[in-house]
Amino acid sequence: MRKFHFVSLLCFTLVFGVFRMHAGDMFVVRNGCYLPLFEDDKVERSFERGEKGCNCEGLDTVLLPGSVIEVLEYKENGMAGVTCEMTKEVKHRGYVYKSSIEDFCEKFEKGDIKRERSPMSLEEIRTVFESCLRENVPYCWGGNQFKTVPLPEGTFKKGEQYECRGFDCSGLLYYISDGTLPHATGALKNFGKRLFTVEAAKGWKVSEKDLEKVIAGLEDTDFIAIKGHVIVSYNKGLIEFRSKDLGCCFTPKERAKQRIEGLIDAAKAKDKNSDVWFVCWHPECLR
Repeated sequence: MRKFHFVSLLCFTLVFGVFRMHAGDMFVVRNGCYLPLFEDDKVERSFERGEKGCNCEGLDTVLLPGSVIEVLEYKENGMAGVTCEMTKEVKHRGYVYKSSIEDFCEKFEKGDIKRERSPMSLEEIRTVFESCLRENVPYCWGGNQFKTVPLPEGTFKKGEQYECRGFDCSGLLYYISDGTLPHATGALKNFGKRLFTVEAAKGWKVSEKDLEKVIAGLEDTDFIAIKGHVIVSYNKGLIEFRSKDLGCCFTPKERAKQRIEGLIDAAKAKDKNSDVWFVCWHPECLR
């Protein structure tokens, strides 16, 4: 009996100690692992399935291997509030499942060297784009991965199965840039070299000649950002992940101008922050 009490006390101490030890500590996502980050601390989630993708309730992004998180608090429901560095300039706050930290992360001590990130080569990116189109890679709100990212059991109600795989519009850029671009449309305009800006919020009318010149000069991986959406230049056309019903879309060169004019018109109809930015960011294109 005394031995039983000793073992029970030891187990309690270890469990309690691990909990206290982790609170406020830092962790790094292990190689080969991916950590889903959510906007809220709900345990059970719902999802909407469309013809060409899904929306996972509350999914913010999927943190890449080497991402460092700091645990702010543990919730009684098994979720943990964290902050993480999306890029050197952008930080996110959100929630992860505590079990995901245990499964996908290891301790990161202050002073440890963070993983250096570097974008894929242009050749690799073109292969990714072709695969997206050829394989009909699905749209996934908050997604940024080709492969399925595992989620803890019990995440979804009524035993529903959800495949956390695919991209949303900015998730594609996050993936091909190896996390050097943020998975956040609102921040993207602040990265790379701004090629052109349509001041849609001021109702500025861009000339046909200027627009045609800008479109003709777009290189693979240059992107066009508006509030809430981003599209990427590829093969003189445009590639984008639009919605769970449209999935991965490609606009060929012949219709690219029409698509961009539509974006500009939509931006003009929105609020004062809805300008349109044309941006070059890839190191090989900035040389």
